[in-house]
Amino acid sequence: MSYYDFSEDGKECIIKRYDTPVPWMNLLSNDRFVAWVSHNGNIIESCLINNRMNRLTNPKSGYVYVRDSDTGEYFMLNKPKNCASWQSIQGLGYTSVISSHLNLVVKATYFVPRDDDILIWMIKIRNNKNNDRNIDIFSVVEWCLGDVNYFTVLPGGDFYGIYNNFKKVSFENDILYASNYSWGTLGPFQGQKVWPYIGFFSSNLPVKSFECDKALFFGRARGVENPVAVENGICTNKSAFGFTDFPLGVLHNSIRLESGEEKKFVMNAEEM
Repeated sequence: MSYYDFSEDGKECIIKRYDTPVPWMNLLSNDRFVAWVSHNGNIIESCLINNRMNRLTNPKSGYVYVRDSDTGEYFMLNKPKNCASWQSIQGLGYTSVISSHLNLVVKATYFVPRDDDILIWMIKIRNNKNNDRNIDIFSVVEWCLGDVNYFTVLPGGDFYGIYNNFKKVSFENDILYASNYSWGTLGPFQGQKVWPYIGFFSSNLPVKSFECDKALFFGRARGVENPVAVENGICTNKSAFGFTDFPLGVLHNSIRLESGEEKKFVMNAEEM
């Protein structure tokens, strides 16, 4: 019971520690599109139901990084620092993650709308400092794009999936578009065709920068807690075609908060 409590009405499980023995999952679905989201906001998988070939995202998804652009200090919402206040709420059809650090209160709520095949992240940030601040937000998905060979490794261990060579991620009008040009069931290069869907990742805020490549975003010899792009406060803005690992979709947004002000914005991951 040290890990969680239930709300008085019994409709929410309130998780008090992110380091549970195993991820505690919530199934978000509208009967067509489904997302498995863990208690810390990590999107383990999202896909169209009843077709494993239509998997949209992989486990390195759902990460949110918040950075004070004036001081360069930052934190990861999904894995709090020791001094941060943190909790998660698993409800019926939604998962919320709340963390307080650097005099900021950040809440991300993940859910799938009833009428749209889309995963929405609704993010709220409140400035509890006595001065105005400029805040950067980096949001991350890892694209699968119908690749059933997630655990396929080529001899020599160079690639996690051979079809990454044919995946394209591009940026236009503040939206990341992700496609797979080699897809099917007959094996590599045998009767392959273009994946019949396109992945989208977007925000209702203007995009300050974006990233597609893991090596460029996370950097070498770094973990998910300290990506080099977040540390530097900017992404490379490079679209890409062909990857040695599963491609990312990273959107970097920026907001200005007055003292005591709270703002809300939305991130969307979609398959069409």
